[in-house]
Amino acid sequence: RRHMWVSASWDLIEDARRDLRDVMDGVLPVLSMHRAKDYHRSLEEQLGVEGVLFTTYDTLAVRHGSRGRKRKLAENSMPVPAETNDVGSGNSRLQQVIEWLSSEEGS
Repeated sequence: RRHMWVSASWDLIEDARRDLRDVMDGVLPVLSMHRAKDYHRSLEEQLGVEGVLFTTYDTLAVRHGSRGRKRKLAENSMPVPAETNDVGSGNSRLQQVIEWLSSEEGS
């Protein structure tokens, strides 16, 4: 089972862990997207196949540029199909999340 918790702040991860532990009796781990450092490896490889992925809105808006620098996606930008953008190449946090949530392994 895979779920996602999007928050405004990383400071709230402990609150998310507490709330999920209370509601679900600790069945699913809360996985911090901060632990996934490599933009070119899947979240499955870095975090595992089951849990609640905790991230922030700002983190979802970041991707690595061609020179390896982080850059924020434009405020009002619409998602661009993978064929016309490097989002599909693992350079986008959002794309990593989409792939992790839609993967059949561990589901």
